[in-house]
Amino acid sequence: MDPLNALATFVLGRLKDSLVGQWLKFLFELLFSGAVSFLYGFSVSIAACGASLLSGKSALTPAWSLVIALGAGAGWAAIALTKKFRQASDKLTKGMSIVLPAAEAAEEFANQFSTQTITKADKEK
Repeated sequence: MDPLNALATFVLGRLKDSLVGQWLKFLFELLFSGAVSFLYGFSVSIAACGASLLSGKSALTPAWSLVIALGAGAGWAAIALTKKFRQASDKLTKGMSIVLPAAEAAEEFANQFSTQTITKADKEK
């Protein structure tokens, strides 16, 4: 019987069930999702700009290709992070105030407000 293994299993089990453990998992998911999304958007943009540059008919310079790729990667990362944050459990994000991109905000408003049609009553005769 290994007491260190038992202690490690106990501590990791308690950490997994605790709020701190859930936050650590959530932060890892955010970092991983953001990094992978950034790299994917960046690599796709670099490939497209590189192909354009190699064709010889591009008005882009390598510097502009880098700027476009960084912007695309940042955009993809922002979308992924927003999506991941919205999927977080209410236990972690309850009571937080966040700012969302315009499309997210429009969707939020559409889901939270209802419209009614009000008609004027006919005049009494």
